[in-house]
Amino acid sequence: MIKMHIFKNCLKVMFRTKSLIFWTLCFPLILATLFSLAFSNINSLDQFDPIEVGIVEKDAFPASFQTVIDELSKESSDSLLKVTSYRSLEKAKEDLKKGNISGYYQSGETIQLTVKENGMNSTILKQILDEYQQNASVINHLMKTNPTNWQASITHLFDQENYFADASSEPIDYVVVYFYSLLGMVCLYGGFFGIQSVVSIEANLSRKGARVSVAPTNKWSVLFPALFASLLVLFVESLLILAYLIFVLKIDFGANLALVILMLLVGDLAGISLGTFIGVSNRKDENAKTAILLSITMSASFLAGLMMDSMKYLVATYVPFLAKINPVAMITDGFYALSYSESLSRYTFDIVSLFLFSVVMMVGSYFFLRRKQYDSI
Repeated sequence: MIKMHIFKNCLKVMFRTKSLIFWTLCFPLILATLFSLAFSNINSLDQFDPIEVGIVEKDAFPASFQTVIDELSKESSDSLLKVTSYRSLEKAKEDLKKGNISGYYQSGETIQLTVKENGMNSTILKQILDEYQQNASVINHLMKTNPTNWQASITHLFDQENYFADASSEPIDYVVVYFYSLLGMVCLYGGFFGIQSVVSIEANLSRKGARVSVAPTNKWSVLFPALFASLLVLFVESLLILAYLIFVLKIDFGANLALVILMLLVGDLAGISLGTFIGVSNRKDENAKTAILLSITMSASFLAGLMMDSMKYLVATYVPFLAKINPVAMITDGFYALSYSESLSRYTFDIVSLFLFSVVMMVGSYFFLRRKQYDSI
């Protein structure tokens, strides 16, 4: 049974502790905003604008080349070329000089390409022409050497088989790993609340702790309401951060928002449990306990991809055991599974693992707190 007066007092203390509110709410919001500003143009780098190219006297080109150009310039999201037809060579030269086009094709004894300068667009235009001429040469050779069955030979020659299948349900956006890991870090920052709750019952760390130690009451009857209040405050903060990520920064967390919130709740429980365990497992002062928590949290966040998204996959590939015991990695992977996996088995494994982590931390905290005694107060 929760002692409501202790619960209410703990809530007041937490809201008045500005450093706690800053590190568990304000700092993650600032970091998320910086992430958004830094990564806002990354996805756009993958977009390809069609290459502006000129065709001088299009009717003079072989029909096969016209077909190639028409196919590459069809209006679609992945068009390679944007073609401008010219009746005069002078107009094409003028537009090339002004930079309106990257190059132009003109017909003669052979098809020729003229470009203004070397670069990616020029290379692509040259590759198109080279491939066309190579294929045309192969076809002409087949027509001469195998006039009766050359069409079948061409079919086999240009047949392409795709041996790969995309098993993902959505296009993968690797930038979201940073935001998923950020939420994982927020959950583990709940350890600050856990440490503060422990300090309030430690006789060697606070006057309140000294009074609790000499009082005829069980320490858990005081600690449990404090931890429950910590979980409530941290969960509300986590929901505010989640709302900011979804509605302001437009980060995709999948369609099942209820499971996202459940992952946050279990993650917050894991963070507070970790802080509680760190608080009761040693006799160091509050600053030292906080330093230990920060070291664990930032290391876990780094390994989960907060500073470098590829780190998450490197750890999962080469040190899978480390990924299985890392609470931030569990949270990140759970969010990722909700967004990019059609099955909930991966999410379920992560949330069960996270809950078991919390249980282990709290059981360990119970035994440490039960055995703790003081020579004098």
